[in-house]
Amino acid sequence: MTAELRNLPHIASMAFNEPLMLEPAYARVFFCALAGQLGISRLTDAVSGDSLTAQEALATLALSGDDDGPRQARSYQVMNGIAVLPVSGTLVSRTRALQPYSGMTGYNGIIARLQQAASDPMVDGILLDMDTPGGMVAGAFDCADIIARVRD
Repeated sequence: MTAELRNLPHIASMAFNEPLMLEPAYARVFFCALAGQLGISRLTDAVSGDSLTAQEALATLALSGDDDGPRQARSYQVMNGIAVLPVSGTLVSRTRALQPYSGMTGYNGIIARLQQAASDPMVDGILLDMDTPGGMVAGAFDCADIIARVRD
């Protein structure tokens, strides 16, 4: 057993030893994210039959950098003066990425992107594109307060 696998036995047992009901695109992201951590060198998509190396799997994620890394000038799209901020998956207090990441969005990312869009001279309005079942309470009301302040 590799050192990486010893650090993740619970996740590995839940991912590989239990039946899962996952939307196929999410399953691909989930297993691509785990591949490097679990020492998996190739993944095969059961639906498409595509086989990916570890490098190809990482490339398919196209995740934004962590909070300490470089970012694009904008963490949202602007269409006709409207900043579109995607909010998807489970809502959690904090994530390392501003954008939705591995099936979840952090309130910290929503707040940072809202503040960035609110101060952007190219933005006349902000649209939160929500596709989420909800999530953690911790951080939710702080985020709601900031949304209300930005709206006013």
